[in-house]
Amino acid sequence: MKSAHLPSASLHDEVNAVAAMLLSLGVQRGDRVLVYMPMIAEAQITLLACARIGAIHSVVFGGFASHSVAARIDDARPALIVSADAGARGGKILPYKKLLDDAIAQAQHQPKHVLLVDRGLAKMAWVDGRDLDFATLRQQHLGASVPVAWLESNETSCILYTSGTTGKPKGVQRDVGGYAVALATSMDTIFGGKAGGVFFCASDIGWVVGHSLYRLRAAAGRHGDYCLRRTADVPGLRGLVENCREIPG
Repeated sequence: MKSAHLPSASLHDEVNAVAAMLLSLGVQRGDRVLVYMPMIAEAQITLLACARIGAIHSVVFGGFASHSVAARIDDARPALIVSADAGARGGKILPYKKLLDDAIAQAQHQPKHVLLVDRGLAKMAWVDGRDLDFATLRQQHLGASVPVAWLESNETSCILYTSGTTGKPKGVQRDVGGYAVALATSMDTIFGGKAGGVFFCASDIGWVVGHSLYRLRAAAGRHGDYCLRRTADVPGLRGLVENCREIPG
């Protein structure tokens, strides 16, 4: 299992670079950014970058088929989509880019740009003028310093959709203030998170638990380290726990 440790200062630099990248592509405060990605660091960094510039992000679960992604594209109407070539689930490679291309073809709303993380897992059919390489643009904006967009507490932070198993998926809007306070309070009073500790959550960022606790200002900003698992297979969990014990505080 490959792992990497990203100190807070490095995370801050990465978030600024991606925030600058989003701004350069015309993403503004209040715009929606749809994130359809596997469990990789770039996904978390993108969420934090959206928060930094006041953009509203909407994470779509990576296990959804293209018609489900299309429905969420039409509802959220994102200015930009961030995705990857592929991910892994249950020991199988999931072709995110192919599924996303199919979803965009089905959707009425057409995003201006699609940012893609090329992990070298699957070939991608690049669409000229629309698809852009995440790593190339990130490199161009390293060292950027993007001021924080200060929002009212009742403004929208993100949109998370229900599964749609009982009807049309419903976009739940999470506000800036109450959401942040609830997460920080939960980490302190329910999970017992302490400064310098390590927090692990097995949920995907496409669901509210994983989204909340991975992106958490409480875990990433207040309580030290957290563990991000790239795949949902069970056999590697023992090794992950052992590795997390060794993460430097």
